[in-house]
Amino acid sequence: MSQTIGYHADDDLVRLWQDTALPTPDPAQLARRVAGMAVRRFDRAVMRRNAREYAGSVLALLFAGRQWMIGGDHLQAGALVIAVVFVSGVLWWQHRRVRPLDPSANARTYQAALLARIDQQIRLLGTVRYWYLLPLYIPAVIQAVNGSSRHPIGAWVVLGIVTATFVFIAWLNERLGVAFLTQERARVMSLYEDEAA
Repeated sequence: MSQTIGYHADDDLVRLWQDTALPTPDPAQLARRVAGMAVRRFDRAVMRRNAREYAGSVLALLFAGRQWMIGGDHLQAGALVIAVVFVSGVLWWQHRRVRPLDPSANARTYQAALLARIDQQIRLLGTVRYWYLLPLYIPAVIQAVNGSSRHPIGAWVVLGIVTATFVFIAWLNERLGVAFLTQERARVMSLYEDEAA
């Protein structure tokens, strides 16, 4: 997530600089513009991440469909379809209500919206092992069990590699991703502390 946030920041910063190059910019207007840019940047980062997940889901569904058509393991293909549909459904469900804010909203409204979006992503990343990894791990276990009769060592080695990869993905999201978002949340919270004091 940290690499994707701020991708289009240059365009926003150029527009902000052009708008504030006046002799005395209005502080409330400036705060509103900066807060609005932060919300839009965050929304774009989440949208790009979701788009990658949906693209991966389509590829997994194509793979499962091909396995089904060529007479592969129907149980594994079916489990993969169910897992991918479930994961995509959870992702869609979590972001279904995120709407762009009113352009005339004030900076505090944008701040509250950004905090809500960050909290939602923290909850999503913090539970990635349950809604994302576990459903996708089941087809891998089915493949290992079915393949163990023909190639016992190879099947369990592949499952071990898949397990290690899934543990790494869980750590990446639940530790690093959540830590980054928690720091970002604290930064956003501190934006108006001076005003509140």
